Amino acid sequence: MKLALWTTLAALFISAALPSLAADTTTAGEGKGKYLVMVKHTPEECLARMDEVAKDKKLLGKAEWGCMSGDHTMYLTTEAKSSEDALSKVPEAERKDAKAVKLTKLTEAQIRKFHEAPGGK
Repeated sequence: MKLALWTTLAALFISAALPSLAADTTTAGEGKGKYLVMVKHTPEECLARMDEVAKDKKLLGKAEWGCMSGDHTMYLTTEAKSSEDALSKVPEAERKDAKAVKLTKLTEAQIRKFHEAPGGK
């Protein structure tokens, strides 16, 4: 039981420390980062969602779809100042089902630092 408690505490500490050790992906001077926007939908909604995105030719050119593989999600990578800014790039009707995740590039040195952090291996 004590081992499980210590393992849990160590995992919590490491997960809290990881963001501070990660590379900053913001563009110098602009405060922007790279985001992955995912918009889930059902098979029944699929064609209507595609039609909505097709209204914006620029968005359609950037959108990628998992639907043909059974993953009914539209994916978009974009530069944005925040997750809210990234979400604003999809049609308003799509935003309720959308999620934006800030992406971070890591170097080998940063990954080694994760291992050196207290509680790391």
